[in-house]
Amino acid sequence: MTEAFRSSADPEALLIMMVAGIGAEICGPGFRGCPFINAAAAYHDPWHPVRRAVQAHRT
Repeated sequence: MTEAFRSSADPEALLIMMVAGIGAEICGPGFRGCPFINAAAAYHDPWHPVRRAVQAHRT
């Protein structure tokens, strides 16, 4: 995003660059999905500190 803001002040161009950047990141090798969703799937106990952190993030 920093590079996008350096290269343009046009809101439409910034939005296009942001969406393209997110797309490149999530379609790249090694992307394993949302770390919060992954943590929620790995820690089923709703009182576990990891699961509580996930819930706080969602809230």
